[in-house]
Amino acid sequence: MCNITLSSGFEEILLKRGLITPDQLHIALMQQQKNQSFLSEVLVDLRFVQPKVMGEFVSEITGYPYIDLENCPVDSNLIFKFGKEFCKTHSAIPFCLDNILHIAMLDPENILAQDILKKSAESLFEKKFICKFYHTHKQAFVHALQKSASPISEEFDASFENLFSNLLSEAFLKEASDIHFVPLDQMIVVKFRIHGELVIYQHLELEVYEKTCVRLKILAKLDIAERRRPQSGGCTLNIQGSPIDCRTSFHPCSLGESLVIRLLPTNRQVLSLTELGFSNTQVEAMTKLINKTYGLFLVCGPTGSGKTTTLHALLKELDSSKKKGLYQITR
Repeated sequence: MCNITLSSGFEEILLKRGLITPDQLHIALMQQQKNQSFLSEVLVDLRFVQPKVMGEFVSEITGYPYIDLENCPVDSNLIFKFGKEFCKTHSAIPFCLDNILHIAMLDPENILAQDILKKSAESLFEKKFICKFYHTHKQAFVHALQKSASPISEEFDASFENLFSNLLSEAFLKEASDIHFVPLDQMIVVKFRIHGELVIYQHLELEVYEKTCVRLKILAKLDIAERRRPQSGGCTLNIQGSPIDCRTSFHPCSLGESLVIRLLPTNRQVLSLTELGFSNTQVEAMTKLINKTYGLFLVCGPTGSGKTTTLHALLKELDSSKKKGLYQITR
């Protein structure tokens, strides 16, 4: 039912209120010893007490308000944002009432889980607020997770291969230039860099992230056992039917190993300098520079500002039929 350490008088209160009989209590205690589970769960599993009745009873003892998720609209997007496996691991369901975030838990007295959920909410929504915790019963919790299933989330939960593919596809569809994996205490925050700004996408469990790192290290021909030194590599992946060059950068950090994937579509049309927005005066100046017989041309700017695109446009300006030479784009 819930991972709550109830008082020694829990059984006595159940008997005094007539919720169970002495024989039912005896059977439940024997079953509890076999399963090493909590008495409240056993009583519900044996159908000696209705889930809602037990939920309200436990809430009365613990002081946390009870909510029946069966009658609460489940926000699939909100569960997906936290991560379905993350919700399972911490036995928690996020939901909204009056545009305020609330969290229903099987064990609202688990302070460690509360802290993790608070940090998760703050990192996802980039603001601090007071999380209100509720108690709910196990049956409603399971049904809430089932109701939250959507075509996207089902694919993400189907297997690691689907998760990996869908993560890259979402980044491609949102025109993200980079995917950042930032390790936290109990999870990994996935961020997309879209038009130069980092946007939090979702959370990943540590196990899934480790598989992602191993998979990318193999594709990029890096050392999968090396986690103490930075590693960089690259590979080509097929995303949404388009070949995408991916640059991977692994860096050790205090909480593990961070990862950044740079997405470089290979089938994008090379634009001219004028189409990129440069004025005629700027185009003339750059054309004069690139036609010199020697020198170094530097293009500087933050991530996603268009450095590589500009360099490709400059190379397009060169008449390869009249000039022979070596042109190299160095990052």
